[in-house]
Amino acid sequence: MNLTPNDLPRFMEEVFDTSFLAPKDEIVFGDYRSGFQVSKHHDLTVGIGAAVRWFYENPTNLSHEVWAAVGIIPIKGSTYQSVSYIKNLQEMDKLENRAIPMDPKTFTGWSSGDSVSFTSKGGIIFFGSAGIGPVGASVAKISQGSYETYVQKMDEKFVLVRLTKLKLESLSAQVGVSVVSIGASKFDQVADGMSYKIDVTSEMGKMAYSDLIRGNVAAIEKLVYDGADYVKKYDSFNSTQIGRFKNSFFGLPIVLNTQTQEGKIYEVDQGNLYYEGTKTNAHYGVYLKDRKTKVFGKHFERTQSFYGASYNILSMKGELKSKGHFGQFVWSAETDASTRRRARNAIEDLVQLTGLRDALPVVLPTDERKLGYTDIDFSVTFSEAQTQRMVDLAGSLGFTKISKGAAAKARAYFNRTNDPDGLCTTANPQDGTSCSETVISAAEQGGRELVEKLTQMKKSWADDKAFVKAYADFGKIISRNQFLFQTALDLAGSDVGMNYAIRGRNISNYQVNFATTDKPGVLLKRKGEFPGPMSTGGGHHTDGVIILPRDPAVIAPIIVK
Repeated sequence: MNLTPNDLPRFMEEVFDTSFLAPKDEIVFGDYRSGFQVSKHHDLTVGIGAAVRWFYENPTNLSHEVWAAVGIIPIKGSTYQSVSYIKNLQEMDKLENRAIPMDPKTFTGWSSGDSVSFTSKGGIIFFGSAGIGPVGASVAKISQGSYETYVQKMDEKFVLVRLTKLKLESLSAQVGVSVVSIGASKFDQVADGMSYKIDVTSEMGKMAYSDLIRGNVAAIEKLVYDGADYVKKYDSFNSTQIGRFKNSFFGLPIVLNTQTQEGKIYEVDQGNLYYEGTKTNAHYGVYLKDRKTKVFGKHFERTQSFYGASYNILSMKGELKSKGHFGQFVWSAETDASTRRRARNAIEDLVQLTGLRDALPVVLPTDERKLGYTDIDFSVTFSEAQTQRMVDLAGSLGFTKISKGAAAKARAYFNRTNDPDGLCTTANPQDGTSCSETVISAAEQGGRELVEKLTQMKKSWADDKAFVKAYADFGKIISRNQFLFQTALDLAGSDVGMNYAIRGRNISNYQVNFATTDKPGVLLKRKGEFPGPMSTGGGHHTDGVIILPRDPAVIAPIIVK
């Protein structure tokens, strides 16, 4: 990934409104002066087992077509991932895979921020299947354990070493015909880990690193207990995840296929952050929708998710320091074979989902040069204050105002000419209902569902598990269409932070943020990143540019006095 900043034009220092539509930001091709971040990932899992298959005699014409099979497969594998920071394309072409450094002298050739991780895993797959001819149904249970070692050079003096043990139990069921299958899966995952910060410029630190990387954790723990200044315990954590997903597969394994999954995850994280003297306890409800496509070695991935969170931060003595909630919507499109057309289509899809047609489009390189790897990311963070505001307004405005407001947004959109975001192209032939009427009705129904989930969140404000699950459902609803997405922004009010980034191998690193204002539909745009998910909101944005909708009716406020 190219790290060179995509400098914003001079107009970014000015304020404009609908009477002056500023030009779109331009993405620069071929400027590599700030170097690259190079990520490498390899995953290998193999298994050889026994299966028994038999056919059933029967009195129909399907004789010998009805079959069943059971089996067991031991599996073993490894995962390798590394991140390196290099200065130019020549260095990138020469970059080789790195192993976990066994000798601390190796770090002299690393840049600050470089990292590598290696995971060894093993387990057993139990499976059973049955079918008629090419049509089959199968059930598989996987029990798997893994151990991960992660090493990062923090600066010229310190390295971070993290050790993680993970246990995964998953169960999946699939029904398929030839190259198509659909199914459902669930998983339970538990992870335990700890990390240490070691001074590898001192002789004792080098010895401590060599001991730890070879598995002698007890010796390192004793050094930490004795107060050695060259090794510090950085953090420790425990994480539990429970997930339920629907999935589908179409195509040929390995070479040409598309996989999709959609579902929810509930996660509990507990951690000790020794470097800042605090403990954390966090609950997450996650909605996730993902599509991965493989075309003869080229990869394409599109993901959208929503995280509802409730967290507590305590002192090491257990005294509560802070408590809060937040929600975060995340959308990304990533590929290692991007072109101008593919990047433009991804941005258009994001505009269609969010309705931010005056904020997100950019000018891409105009020729047909290959962009190579690109990653387009967009996130929206609802802080504690904004979450509280949405919950309160759902109670005071009620089902009718919010649902009618969402429908009004959709109706105003279709009053414009040419359906600018391409939501509809044909009428519904089944019952004569037009597409626009269907979308308007869906927006109104979604508005009612939003109020229902926000009401659940208010009732469970002190119940972390119930709250984050309801928040994840809220995120799923606003992910349906731009009118529900815009309704959520209206309810949340001002200072909702949005980060937008376009990055890649051959293009400069474009990164801006937006914030809602006290006028629904009016955004403030500026360079850089918005504060992270645990921001409590507030603050004043005075160094940006105001973006107003071209047609105020399209993003009309739903809060009616």
